[in-house]
Amino acid sequence: MQDYFTDERVSVKEITAPRKITTTVRELDLSLFKRPSWRVLAESWSDIQEEEKLLKSRKEKLKTEIMNYAGGQEVCEEGMVVRKKTRKGSVDYSQVPELADVNLDPYRRQASEFWTIESVEVKNEN
Repeated sequence: MQDYFTDERVSVKEITAPRKITTTVRELDLSLFKRPSWRVLAESWSDIQEEEKLLKSRKEKLKTEIMNYAGGQEVCEEGMVVRKKTRKGSVDYSQVPELADVNLDPYRRQASEFWTIESVEVKNEN
């Protein structure tokens, strides 16, 4: 199976062929294509999401193995540092009685906008 997202340039006709697309590149460069179809983009997104899940799982397993190997000690070996850190907990403002009747909105920072992309199950109505 050809990997459509390698450094080789391929035609849009090849890209929109109805087949499973897998990504194995460091970064998806959409400038290679005049205008990729939604299908190509969606399948690529889905593939990367699956790869990310697998990598996160592998990373967590490896972290556990490293922590077990370190045996609860701080370690600096082979360019890797294993160190325990402590982070202060966040403040639960709802539990501060002096703030019960205070409107905190004037103290909020400016709102920010962002986009999200989610994979959804497409139901076939046939």
